[in-house]
Amino acid sequence: MLYDAVYVPINAEEFELAERICDETLDDARARGSAARHRHHIVFCSHLAYRRGSIPDAETDAWAGLKAAEIGGYAVAPMALALLIDALLEQGELAAATRTLQQHAFEEALPDNFNLLLFSRGRLRIAAAQTESGVADVRELGRREQHSRAPPRSRSSAPTSASSGTSPRASRTTASLRSTSSPLGSRASRSTSTSSPAA
Repeated sequence: MLYDAVYVPINAEEFELAERICDETLDDARARGSAARHRHHIVFCSHLAYRRGSIPDAETDAWAGLKAAEIGGYAVAPMALALLIDALLEQGELAAATRTLQQHAFEEALPDNFNLLLFSRGRLRIAAAQTESGVADVRELGRREQHSRAPPRSRSSAPTSASSGTSPRASRTTASLRSTSSPLGSRASRSTSTSSPAA
């Protein structure tokens, strides 16, 4: 599966391999004219950029994935929203992250396959001083993972950069949590813009 092909090297910090797979997937999506495949590609690019510490690129790709999901499908919307919230929080954009979640509201009780969004929503709520509901989200995530006997979530790892290794702010956030619109646009054109689209 594409998910495993991309996420295994990302979680192993084999970023060059993950980027090559993403680029090959984009070429294949263009050749096939597959907007659905491209939506997934954009989301994977966002996660890859986040883990590499390229937070503005992660935000740009997450916005693109979210918009593409709204236009042509729903499957990647929760994941794209989660990645967008993470990228905005990493940049200190608490108000923008809160507004984005409100504009793409899901039910309070998220389905079991929305765990990425559940974690990001918990981070956001704690950052916004909504401690009780934020901790409830994180505890619910822990309950789900314990029930499914899933391994620890690697996406909670802080983004990595060549200069500092790990984002100190992300490390503190993760530690505190654990204690308590053409769909086929080019990647090059996305990476040149780091601003969020107007709401």
